[in-house]
Amino acid sequence: MRRKYLVVSVLMLSLMAGVLAGCGSEALKADVVVVGGGGAGLAAAIEAADKGASVIVLEKQAFLGGNTAICGGLVPGVGTELQKAQGIEDSPEKYAEDILKANGYTGDPELIRVATEASADFVPWFESLGAEFLKVVPFPGNSVDRLHQEKSLSGAGLVQVLKEAAEARNVKIMLETPATALIKDANGAISGVKARTKDGKEITIQTKAVILATGGFAGNKEMLAEYIPAMVDSGLLGNPGNVGDGIKMGMEVGADVRFMDAYLPHAAVNPEKTLLITWEAIMRGGILVNGEGERFVNEALGYAKCAPEVAAQDKVYIVFDDNVKALVEKMASYESVTVEAANADELAEKLGLDKDTFAATIAEYNDAVAAGSDKFGRTVFEKPFEGKLSAIEVKSYLLFTTGGLRIDASARVLDKDGNPIPGLYAAGETAATGIAGSGYAGYITGEGLLAAFAFGRIAGQHAGETVAAAK
Repeated sequence: MRRKYLVVSVLMLSLMAGVLAGCGSEALKADVVVVGGGGAGLAAAIEAADKGASVIVLEKQAFLGGNTAICGGLVPGVGTELQKAQGIEDSPEKYAEDILKANGYTGDPELIRVATEASADFVPWFESLGAEFLKVVPFPGNSVDRLHQEKSLSGAGLVQVLKEAAEARNVKIMLETPATALIKDANGAISGVKARTKDGKEITIQTKAVILATGGFAGNKEMLAEYIPAMVDSGLLGNPGNVGDGIKMGMEVGADVRFMDAYLPHAAVNPEKTLLITWEAIMRGGILVNGEGERFVNEALGYAKCAPEVAAQDKVYIVFDDNVKALVEKMASYESVTVEAANADELAEKLGLDKDTFAATIAEYNDAVAAGSDKFGRTVFEKPFEGKLSAIEVKSYLLFTTGGLRIDASARVLDKDGNPIPGLYAAGETAATGIAGSGYAGYITGEGLLAAFAFGRIAGQHAGETVAAAK
């Protein structure tokens, strides 16, 4: 009787286990799991795969790219062949000094040095993956031209290159599959990731290393209220999926955070299309005018430092002439959002500006171009306005945050005592690189991709090498 009861009990337990297995988590394995399929995550996946690691990328959205896909696609790099061809002398040290100067020396000098040194290989690396760069262009904050324009003229083009390279390396990309938690082993090392598939199935991925690259927390109003209250009510142009997932997962396993008050606003977002307008028209000779038709800021300060000034105006327009239009009209951000006019009076009428005030603004600007400086301190000019004029309405929006998990030079996540958490890495906006320092005014164009590609690649290389050494 007792034996019969035991057999029945075992059968019942087996049946229950089978039911639980069917409803519960499915187990997968990979040497490296990358959480986040933006620029940093894809760069990390490619590098880890090149070190011989099996790689899974978890992306909670239905598409890849993150903020990289919606940026201007300008890749920073020093000492490149394109720079040399244009007679530009540059170095990691010069780039690092530009960054530190911009952030008021509040950033992390070591991580900035690591990133700028890594940037020397960005362009050749992308070219090896199939990208093609056209030229090097100037942007505020960079003492020399070092931003490389890719032929697609968009961040989406860079993402496509990375996606194809990852797939060619047999990286498994799982879309609509958010990671939900990290798993630690008995020794405190990261040994797995819990996730949820698009059909609601809970899965567990056993791994030897996890790279967190989920972006920042610009889309999380609770975190903004805690760390950056001034931006709680700002419009968001960046990826709405950036809600601090990776940062929160890291903190749950003991990670330290830094620079949580750092963020990037953008002074040129078209409110009609909610479309980021690159600063190219400004750097090629355009200006900003308010609803009265007056200039109000030194536009050459850049889109981050101009953002508060733009936010303080009721209406703001980027204004440029046909010379500038010829340089920017092929860029996606300038398509279908431009008001055109034969002259200043007609443009003023179309925009509802005071004609006399606007005419005086244009005349004053042309005088400043001839003099080489203006009352706002701008000294970066191209040509005086001539011929037809165009305008695009813009407002200030929040792009992304730049504070996050504390990392070291190998992109390893550190705990509150400054020790690496074994098996855990972070890159991109999830990592606190200190490149933008504290607050908002420390950012110069190109730093987002600098952090993404430098520490994404470093994280992938280090994780891949560590896994290979343990085999």
